[in-house]
Amino acid sequence: MIEIFFYVASLICVITILISLFAKEGLNTSVVFVFTFLLVTLHVTLSYLRDAKSDTVRYLQYYSSYTNDGLEKLLNFSDPFNLGFRAWNYTLASFGFNNELFLAATSLLFILLLYISCRNILSNYSALLIVALYSIYPYTLLYSYSGLRQGLAMGFACIAISKVLSQSKLWVVILFLIASFLFHHTSIIYFAIIAVFFIPVKVKWYFVAYAFISLVSATGINELIINQVINVDSFGAREAIYFSGDISYRTGFRLDFFLFSLLPLTFYFIDRGLVDFDSRFNQSNNLIRIVCIYLLLNSTGLLLNFMPYNDRFFAMSWILIPIILGLMYEYRMRLSKVTYFIYLSCCSFLFITYSSMWFFLEK
Repeated sequence: MIEIFFYVASLICVITILISLFAKEGLNTSVVFVFTFLLVTLHVTLSYLRDAKSDTVRYLQYYSSYTNDGLEKLLNFSDPFNLGFRAWNYTLASFGFNNELFLAATSLLFILLLYISCRNILSNYSALLIVALYSIYPYTLLYSYSGLRQGLAMGFACIAISKVLSQSKLWVVILFLIASFLFHHTSIIYFAIIAVFFIPVKVKWYFVAYAFISLVSATGINELIINQVINVDSFGAREAIYFSGDISYRTGFRLDFFLFSLLPLTFYFIDRGLVDFDSRFNQSNNLIRIVCIYLLLNSTGLLLNFMPYNDRFFAMSWILIPIILGLMYEYRMRLSKVTYFIYLSCCSFLFITYSSMWFFLEK
C-alpha cells in the first residue's frame, strides 16, 4: 500500500513540473498550489505510514521518554541531543502526539522550512514548484524520515542562506544559523561557510578552489592533513563518532557522490559558461551566489570524505540543488525547454530510483 503512495507522489510531481514548463501559458498559481499541497500531504502521509527503521527507531524511543518526564529531559543539559530538538520533542509530547504524529509533524516542519527558504528568493509560483520537487527528492525523504535532527537543522540553515541571498540584516542570518545549531552540532559548518562567503573574491576562485579540493580528496591527502590538525580526543562522544564510528561505512573519495555533486554545476556551465568568472558578485544574481555557497559546502564534504557517515556532510550542499534549479528556472536564461526536459528527466529518474531504493530497502 505504501509503495502506491510513493509512486503516485513521484508521478504527480513530474507531471506538474512538465506542464509548468511546456504549457503555453504555464499553470495558474492556484493550480500549482493544489498539486504541491497534494504532494506535501502524500509526503507527510508516507512518514506516518512508513515502518520505523534505523535511526527512526532510536528517535521514537527518545521521543517516548518525554511522555512522563518531558520537562526534566528538556532542562537536562547533559542530554546528548541539542536544545532545539529537545524543545521540539517536549512541545509535541505536551500536545499528546503519538509516535506516528511526531514523525508526520517533523516531516511537515522540514518541508515548511524549505518552502520559506524558497519563498525568500523565488516567486511563489517557482517556490511551489521547487517544494513539489523536494517532495520526491532523496535527501528530503532521508532527512524527513530518518535523520530528523539534521533535517530540521538543514531547514533552518537553508533559511539563513536565503536571507544572505535576499540581503537581510546580518543578525537575522545569525539567528537562523543559531536555530540550526540548536538542532545539530554539525551546523557549525554553516557558520564557517557563510563567513568565508562574505570574503570578496572573484567567482573563478571558487571553482579553482573546488577543483583543487576535489583533487586533494581523490588522492586522500585530506585525511592525512586533517588527522594531524584535529585532536579527536578533544571531542565529546557524539562528535567523535564522525571520526571513528561505523567502520563498515564506505569512506574515501566516492565517484558516485562526486558525479551527483557535479549535476547542478554542469547545467550551470551549459547555461552561463564562463561569463561570471572574472566578476565579483553581482548582488542581483542569486544564481551565481548560491552556486558559490554550494561549492563551499560541497568542498566540506570532499574534505571530510574519510569520515564515517560522510554523506551527512555532502547533504548540507545537496539540499540546495532544488533551489539552484528553481533559480535557473526563474531566470530562464539560455537553457531551452528541451534541455530543461532532459535535465528534469535525468533528475526525476535519479530521484525516484534512488529514493525508492533507500525508502523501501533501508534496514
